Amino acid sequence: MLSSTDSLAAVRAQARAQFPALASDFAFFENAGGSQVPTSVIEAIHSFLLESYAQTGASYPASLQASAVNAEAHAFVNDLFGGAGRGKVAFAQSASSHFHTLAQSIRPTLRPGDEIVIAVANHESNVGPFVRLQEFGVKIRWWEVHPETGVYGPDGLVPLLSDRTRLICYPRTSNLLGDVQDCAAVSRLARGVGAWTVVDAVASAAHEPLSVVEWDVDFCAFSHYKVYGPHVGAMWIRNECLEKIDGPNHFFNLPGEWANRFELGCLPYELLAGILGLREYLRTLAPEASSDRERVAQSFKSMHALEQPLTEHMLAWLKLRDDLRIIGPTSPSERHPTISFVHNRLSSETIATALCDRGFGVKYGHMYAYRLCEALGLDLVQGVVRISAVHTNTPDEVERLLKALGSILEGAVQ
Repeated sequence: MLSSTDSLAAVRAQARAQFPALASDFAFFENAGGSQVPTSVIEAIHSFLLESYAQTGASYPASLQASAVNAEAHAFVNDLFGGAGRGKVAFAQSASSHFHTLAQSIRPTLRPGDEIVIAVANHESNVGPFVRLQEFGVKIRWWEVHPETGVYGPDGLVPLLSDRTRLICYPRTSNLLGDVQDCAAVSRLARGVGAWTVVDAVASAAHEPLSVVEWDVDFCAFSHYKVYGPHVGAMWIRNECLEKIDGPNHFFNLPGEWANRFELGCLPYELLAGILGLREYLRTLAPEASSDRERVAQSFKSMHALEQPLTEHMLAWLKLRDDLRIIGPTSPSERHPTISFVHNRLSSETIATALCDRGFGVKYGHMYAYRLCEALGLDLVQGVVRISAVHTNTPDEVERLLKALGSILEGAVQ
């Protein structure tokens, strides 16, 4: 009988075998910037280009198949969000483009003096489009972070809210902090003042089943290329909000054609086929699930079980060093395996470059969390070293990474 450790190792090996890019000894630890894709995604894109590469809306076979892929991908991603029946999904180039479109779509509902609360911990994509609304008389209020750790929570939001608050823009997980915000608590506060919530789930969607209905959020977006899929962004919008805003697409689209209102031009249907390839991958992780949503929940439960030991080991090792400053929560139960740090002597560039030279894919910089780095007093060019694992990383890879990092840091003491 397999022990729990042996069972996890078997699940990890089965999952990892489905990612062609992981066949070499190179260890990918920049998954927060972009994850690898399983064979099912690659094959789905390939098959679509061979068999169904056509525009939707016509009655010939290839077009009918493209239309079916389009509809099926929207439905599947709604299950990824946990929002089926309560909202709609739109696709675009990225989460960044979604937030830009959303800000412009919400703008007509705002009046001079209205307020938008923005978390400093955000990726800039969920900041800039809303900050630019100041030119229309909107006031920005900043949800600040702890100046040393970057940690923040709903308690810090309370004094920022008023009867003029219209939006609260924040990340479920900061791509620098790796934290996990209590979205349901934020939504309760937002409802109390009649505000909408705009949630960036890009840095969390690879690690947990999104639950937009349970969280009671209004808008949520993530990018599939960070969730084992192709370069497409997805946005979920609550049905009630759709009655009050309009998308930027052509005026002659009928009101009932919701998706067309927020999806400019033709979608990359071959990439939507790739998203459906992700569904096939999840089926291998949860073969007994009876629905897509159940499959999402079971698959990500397995992913979490695989990631948690990696998070615990990395944090325990980093916390033992007095020459490192960990950015974000230091408890593994309060975060995902996206861990940022700075050294008290070596630059982030030096550390990241040395790790890359040793066969580890990591990154340094502000990671587009520019304002967060400012708030933490970090060098805006050097930023942090970010190590981001996912369920396909192995304990051996983590051990080799930490050994290499230790060697690099010990060299700084000379």
